[in-house]
Amino acid sequence: MAASKQKLEEGTMISRRVAAMRCWMGFLFLGAALVAGCSEPPGPSRDGAGKQTKIMSYPEAEKNLAALRAGIYAAEIPVGQVELITTGTTSIEDTLPDIATFPLVVDPVVDGQSVVAEIFASTEKSGSGTDGWMVEVAQRFNESNRRISSGKFARIAVRKIASGTAYEFIASRKYVPDAFSPSNDLWVEMARAQGARITPITDRLAGNIAGLVMKTHVADRLKAGKAEISVADLVNAAIQGKVVVGYTNPFASSTGLNFLVTVLQTFAKGEEAVMLTPEVASAFENFQKSVPFVALTTMQMRDSVEKDRSLEAFVLEYQTFVQTPSLRSGYVFVPFGYRHDNPLCAVGQVKPEKNEALELFAKFAQETQAQKLATDYGFNPKMDWAAPFKLPSGKGLIEAQKLWKQKKDAGRPIAALFLADVSGSMRGTKIQQLRQALIEGGRFISPQNANGFCAVLFQ
Repeated sequence: MAASKQKLEEGTMISRRVAAMRCWMGFLFLGAALVAGCSEPPGPSRDGAGKQTKIMSYPEAEKNLAALRAGIYAAEIPVGQVELITTGTTSIEDTLPDIATFPLVVDPVVDGQSVVAEIFASTEKSGSGTDGWMVEVAQRFNESNRRISSGKFARIAVRKIASGTAYEFIASRKYVPDAFSPSNDLWVEMARAQGARITPITDRLAGNIAGLVMKTHVADRLKAGKAEISVADLVNAAIQGKVVVGYTNPFASSTGLNFLVTVLQTFAKGEEAVMLTPEVASAFENFQKSVPFVALTTMQMRDSVEKDRSLEAFVLEYQTFVQTPSLRSGYVFVPFGYRHDNPLCAVGQVKPEKNEALELFAKFAQETQAQKLATDYGFNPKMDWAAPFKLPSGKGLIEAQKLWKQKKDAGRPIAALFLADVSGSMRGTKIQQLRQALIEGGRFISPQNANGFCAVLFQ
């Protein structure tokens, strides 16, 4: 009924606009004819009847025009906005794709003679090449045919997924793996805060450090005789417009979340109780004004920097830094925040035999051969680094993400136009999924932002 009423009101508004437009056009044509009649000499009428037009003085024409205009009313009808009303609330689960979107990069055969434990692994160790340390270690482990106490073979499956996305799957319970190996412990604390049962298997599979990568001349300028550069130095320089900084999305990237929390802790002088106060939020917003670029993950940040070297400072993990040839000259690495030692934790009520398989894998990964491979791939840096601040609570980390969501635009107006293909290839399930995505995604758009939608029919 509401939809019918809305359509009726919209139709009435359109009819009124058309009627008003027609009246004004008639008025203009009539006025033009009358004014023309004031200056033109007598002549044949336009209908060819042979009648002569009457010549009026200007005051007479004005009077006649006023009489004709009487009774005509025109109003400017503002364009109405239709409010999208949906029922219920959107949960994290509603916004996540199918787990199949994130492939199993190690997928052992499941049979009666083996026990398979699945691990969510962060992308810097579940990719390929030097980003595939855990993939290679898991494959070697499976080939080694280690047995659990029951005599079955222990097998490890590895799913490649960004730490933040993995956390969302676990927190929402949409898909819960047997184990979780994010880059750092921040996600572990957040999962606990969401009620997930997290049991440590090992605090460290392979050592790593988050850091700011700076152009050498920028680092020299910031250092200015000091022994080392701090995050506070960089933040102050960015606010003053002396350096251009880029970092990664704290909802997806471990390095991005680490950087966000480190910046907030820097403003709060290490006090979690102060970290989310209005004063710190205002200081962070000022810093955000100087940030032109936020990548989704550190892998995307690396790829972007290799293509465009305009950023003077950006966040990366040490392992990625040393394995990127284009950064080996002209850049320096400055550690910050909390360590990225790739912990391994069991998630939920893991069966004892799967837990045993995970413990066997953790020991295998810490053996000399596996650790040498990690070092060869850029892990286990020699620099001794410890976090300058105490790790905040999981609840505090979640609130820090919310603060970033609120302040990330730094008061700048945001406008976006979404183009959607509605041609024949989108029929059926695809168009339905698009509609659902628009509805769900619309809930996360700030009311202050201007957004448009354009349906395009490709032929």
